[in-house]
Amino acid sequence: MSFTVLLIEDHPVVRQAYRQQIETLSEASTVLCAGSLTDAFRLLDEHPQPDLVLVDLNLPDASGTATIGALRNRAPTLRVAALSGVLDSAVVQACRTAGACGYLPKTFNHEQFQQALRQLQAGRMSFPELAGRSLVPAGAHDSQIRIPVRAEMPSPASWHAPRSPAIPGKSAGAPADARLLGLTDRQRGVLRLMLQGLPNKAICRELALAEGTVKVHVSAVLRALGVSTRAQVVVAAMRSGIRLEDVR
Repeated sequence: MSFTVLLIEDHPVVRQAYRQQIETLSEASTVLCAGSLTDAFRLLDEHPQPDLVLVDLNLPDASGTATIGALRNRAPTLRVAALSGVLDSAVVQACRTAGACGYLPKTFNHEQFQQALRQLQAGRMSFPELAGRSLVPAGAHDSQIRIPVRAEMPSPASWHAPRSPAIPGKSAGAPADARLLGLTDRQRGVLRLMLQGLPNKAICRELALAEGTVKVHVSAVLRALGVSTRAQVVVAAMRSGIRLEDVR
């Protein structure tokens, strides 16, 4: 039986890795690839509705659960599952509330990813189990899968999930303040816009800065968070306890 997946992931290497995993599920699998929400909408216009959409929650032109909502608004019967480097019960539950049929952490190994895909292909839901507690509400349909997450078995896709930096003055479990990273007021402004998913040119317009200046500030933010790419900023900030509403 044919199975068509629309894969939305902006990182080319990670996108190719997921594509190969999906194609190994079945010879009849067809994978449509998009690097942004805009590209995904174009593919939805050009092709019959896919059986499943796998979407990264941190895209160049969209982020968070709003991405799921945008896809489902475009096609209400679309089955959308989230891909994310963030493994947090609140984030998983937010995706479920937004209408996602699954949540696949980027720390899944090959076996776990394949297991989740098989459940989604069968029309079931797939959400991970954290700290020994299922995120599927009591009374939910028995066909919903609960996949234990083993942090000691990361997949190559976990390249998107960097270690969070040690922040002086931050107690364990306490929300962080971007100022503790040693960022200036302007750099915190750049960080805020990065967390919203804005590219450098849009940040230039928002802050009335030259592109070269923005690049310098972006580099400072990456160093402060201990990451090397923009794609890792949201994950690193969340793991450090930095929330968008706290960055001023």
